[in-house]
Amino acid sequence: QDGIAAHLEVLDELMPAAKGPKTHRKAMAMLSLMVGAVTISRILKDEEMSQGFLDAAAGEVRRIAAAQE
Repeated sequence: QDGIAAHLEVLDELMPAAKGPKTHRKAMAMLSLMVGAVTISRILKDEEMSQGFLDAAAGEVRRIAAAQE
């Protein structure tokens, strides 16, 4: 739990948006996307599909981080 909290704190600090509850929820969504993508990519035997999941998640994480909500 401490490790997850530390990752969330890092993500909170990296986002340009104002700090607050929405920023923390965005960090939670981003971490979930990243962990999910890595998990899925590791179980796939198809390297192209595996990389597709990683690329798609990375794009969404960047989009979420840049959103000024």
